[in-house]
Amino acid sequence: MSSVQARRQHKALAAVHQAAIIDFIASFVDQALRVELMLTPKPGLVDQRNSGASIMDTSTAKPTAKSVFLILRRGGITSADAP
Repeated sequence: MSSVQARRQHKALAAVHQAAIIDFIASFVDQALRVELMLTPKPGLVDQRNSGASIMDTSTAKPTAKSVFLILRRGGITSADAP
């Protein structure tokens, strides 16, 4: 294997590794938001019993957590690809 091929292979493996780390972090944040949502009681905050001072409730907060996951995933890959 030439040094050019080795560098290309190393770069490809590094990109896969970066993507795996970004997925892990985004999944961890998604899980943390969902766990925090399920903690009850939280006076003034969204929990399983009420919406607190927000118009959001658990049915709207769960998709929000998923959206944060997708944004982190997309943004993480974009920033990882930057020079």
